[in-house]
Amino acid sequence: MHRVLFTLDVLREIFSHVDYIPSHTRPSLIPESLAALARTCKTFHDPAMDCLWAHVNDLELLLGCVTRLHPLIYEDRNDEYTRDHWSRSVEPLSQDETCQFLRHAARVRSLLINSNRDYFRLLSVLPIDICVFPRLLSLSWMVRPADKIYLRLFLSPMLRRCDVDVDCDLQSIARCCTVLDSLHIQAISQLVASRYSRLSDAICSCNRLVTLCCPPLDSTAWEYLSNLPTLVKLDIHGHGADHLLDQDNLNLAPFVNVTSFTFRPAAPTFVTVANMITVLQRSEFPSLKESKLCVGDTPWAQAEQLFRALSQCKACETLDHLHVFFHDPEGWQGSVSPLPLVGSFLCFTQLRRLTLSVIGSIYLDNDLLLEAMSSWPYIESLELFDEGFHEPKVTFRGLFAGLRLCPHLHTLQVAMDAVNIDIDPKAESFQHPSLRLLDVGYSPVTDAEAVALIISSMLPCVDEVQCGCDNKHVSLWAKSNRYLARFRG
Repeated sequence: MHRVLFTLDVLREIFSHVDYIPSHTRPSLIPESLAALARTCKTFHDPAMDCLWAHVNDLELLLGCVTRLHPLIYEDRNDEYTRDHWSRSVEPLSQDETCQFLRHAARVRSLLINSNRDYFRLLSVLPIDICVFPRLLSLSWMVRPADKIYLRLFLSPMLRRCDVDVDCDLQSIARCCTVLDSLHIQAISQLVASRYSRLSDAICSCNRLVTLCCPPLDSTAWEYLSNLPTLVKLDIHGHGADHLLDQDNLNLAPFVNVTSFTFRPAAPTFVTVANMITVLQRSEFPSLKESKLCVGDTPWAQAEQLFRALSQCKACETLDHLHVFFHDPEGWQGSVSPLPLVGSFLCFTQLRRLTLSVIGSIYLDNDLLLEAMSSWPYIESLELFDEGFHEPKVTFRGLFAGLRLCPHLHTLQVAMDAVNIDIDPKAESFQHPSLRLLDVGYSPVTDAEAVALIISSMLPCVDEVQCGCDNKHVSLWAKSNRYLARFRG
């Protein structure tokens, strides 16, 4: 054996690539291969075992390392109930079995626990002060309320990423995991005042956070995060607050290093959206590059305030990715006018990707499209998706006038008037150099051949035009694509 293979770091690097071996016929090939490497020789054993147990998706697999439990876990069992409840009549680990379990647990770097099974009690013999997973870097912990008391066994001092629900012992996580830099907290129901207090205290105890994903926060937590220099990614999601932020005493720093900001409450209320408007109005976000705003069931007047608050931040100078989902709860009937949503984002002149998903109608005509395209000279992907089923106002002439200003655009989704053709492709010399995907949503079409000729002449990189699957003109668009393929051939 070559002497380089006696270097453990080299072996670990080699064995880590076993994970990339494709196996379509035998899904278990990867662990079997690592197990075989571990049995090859003493030199291979430790690095192979480290790779084998680096990522564990179920604690049950790790319990299978205990000789007594192995047949109960790995033997075929046809009865689904027996498979899920095999541990109910099994005694907890003995002292010797605990040592056997801990030897393998020390190799785990990433652990996912999302189970309603009964095997946690097998670990009840472990001392409260023991570190079961000393090398654990990532933990996803979604368990039954009765099993939350076992969280202490999984808190490694090396833990960098933690994914839990808001009912867990968040203070213990903050206290034990001092190098934590990624914290994901989920809330499946409305938070009461005591939970808000615990959530805020825990977040304010984490001083190295780079990524935070959590429910809407109170004033104390917002002020702390606005001053946290390590924070780069902030995702506010889930069920929101039931009280307004303290307008008079809310003093926010500029979130100077945050590059990604997401707001996606589970059920937006006037209070949760109003709180976010306040945060944006008091902040600057001078480094923001990417933002996602999901405000379903929000009145347009309040949603417009939210969009305006974002536009008034310093993010106008830096934001290049923006995704907005909006739904007005008043509904969209024929008497309701389309919304001037596009105009809310013209100030973001550095945009490279913009996605507007609207349950309703986006107001867009040739003039507004031209203004938008002139405002976004670097745009690469523009998706304006709505479900308004309104008569589109953008014509071919307006579309190509806008495309002339955006040479980098490769993806475009926009409703357009493909019935009233106002351009003669034989009289035009313009060709767009990069557009490859064109989606016209629910746009109508009548002359499939004429439309295909225009696309073929002026959009040479577009192989077919996509449309909404429930578009009543879908067969005509398919016919147009057949013409397009013929012209390309």
